[in-house]
Amino acid sequence: MGRMNPWSGALLAGICLGLPACEERSDPAAPGELPAAQFLVSSGDGSGGGSNPIPGEDAPSYSSETDVPPEYGVSGIIVRQNSVTWYGAAIEGFASMDYLGNRGSIALDLSVLHDYSTVATNHVEEKDSHFLPAWYRMALQYWYLTARDCGQVANQNAHFEAKTVVIVNLALLEWTDEKKNSTTGAEQPACAPPVDPGGGGDGGGSGGGGTGEVWCMVSYWYDVETGEVLGYDILFCWVE
Repeated sequence: MGRMNPWSGALLAGICLGLPACEERSDPAAPGELPAAQFLVSSGDGSGGGSNPIPGEDAPSYSSETDVPPEYGVSGIIVRQNSVTWYGAAIEGFASMDYLGNRGSIALDLSVLHDYSTVATNHVEEKDSHFLPAWYRMALQYWYLTARDCGQVANQNAHFEAKTVVIVNLALLEWTDEKKNSTTGAEQPACAPPVDPGGGGDGGGSGGGGTGEVWCMVSYWYDVETGEVLGYDILFCWVE
């Protein structure tokens, strides 16, 4: 059996390799003097552990600040993508960046609005860590299942950060720190006008409010390699 991921309020699935947004570039145009030959690809699943987890204290070590190479004094960020896309009632959020340093992070904050009111929020983040400062690439993707397939707006705020950390005289120091933010959004199609359950005509219908449709929030488990649904639970339902 393949690996299983839950699809519930937030389904997290880190996908980088093979996506156009994650194709390697040989010459990232960004500040700094570090060689592009060390440009590596990372991907995240939103768990925060990073695809290259190393101990937080693992970094180049020097006896004094004057020994730190001058090229380590520059951090850089190129925001490659920040997108949110609707697939029916499901949202795909994605963000990627190139960064110069040895610590990188992406955090995504999602808010879903219906009739100008916030009906759902979600937060995911991923951290990437390496020993030597260089150019690296990281990406973060998630899925979020909402209760409607029309009439909603999704807004996503992406927060990107790149750091260079070094050890000087046995103390871990943040030598450089750069941050960038990006905002994007997407709308679902407009909902169809509600159907009058009374039948209209001479106004002799029963009146009544909603359409009588039953909506349910469902948690799915599926095989990420084959897409086969392995099981599900109905979390709760309501009538509109």
